[in-house]
Amino acid sequence: MDELLPTSAELPRWRQIEQAVLRDIMSNTLKPGELVSTSNLASQFNVNRHTVRRALEMLQQAGVVRIEKGRGAFVQEDVLLYKIGQKTRFQHNLERQGRRGEGRLVSSAVVTSPDNARRFLGAHVDRVILLDTISETDGMPVCVGRHMFPADLFADLQSVYEAERSITAVFRHYGIDDYARTGTRISTRMPTADEAKRLMQPRTIPVLETAYVDFDTKTGRRLKFSIGCFSGQRVHLTIGDDEVFLPANEREANDQRGGAT
Repeated sequence: MDELLPTSAELPRWRQIEQAVLRDIMSNTLKPGELVSTSNLASQFNVNRHTVRRALEMLQQAGVVRIEKGRGAFVQEDVLLYKIGQKTRFQHNLERQGRRGEGRLVSSAVVTSPDNARRFLGAHVDRVILLDTISETDGMPVCVGRHMFPADLFADLQSVYEAERSITAVFRHYGIDDYARTGTRISTRMPTADEAKRLMQPRTIPVLETAYVDFDTKTGRRLKFSIGCFSGQRVHLTIGDDEVFLPANEREANDQRGGAT
């Protein structure tokens, strides 16, 4: 962002505000996703809110903040490129971009299989273990997941997930070393009130929904039907070779690791 910082000592007030916000972002005083207080800036620089809004609008044009109607301006988060493929893994998607993340269990239950679980897991699956999860990176939620597992295959799954916080690690716990997706359906919609709350975003911003089935590559058994709800402002879903979309330093790091996907 250095090239965005003005060097002239004589600046209009809105440019002074713009520069101050940039400094706070660059020093991590203002963190990704954090609200930029219009009232505090107006008081600090002794200007009206129109002057502050002008500065924030310029920062939005530069991609530094995003302005949400009725809520204010927020420091723009780094967008996560989430690669969709036959072997999609949450942790790997983060690691190749130099980020860390984990899953968090919101609720769990053993329930009679809903129609969509029977459709995708098999009519013989009478009961499923239902896990509601939140996947986070850098402390920010990026995906709300609803996962359904055949109850007869995974005894004590809830406690295993709470300990591992990773679907891949859970499968490994049950002796499943390799699994893949049959395919992924991607759609867009507005979030429910609960989804918006869990994703920490307004209901006016769309989410990206993925629906998919995981299966054991050795036995062919269907292991899980999932619906993922991604924050549309924090995640871009990609298909195929998406290395071109990664920043140069992350592409180079991937090359050094062998470019495994």
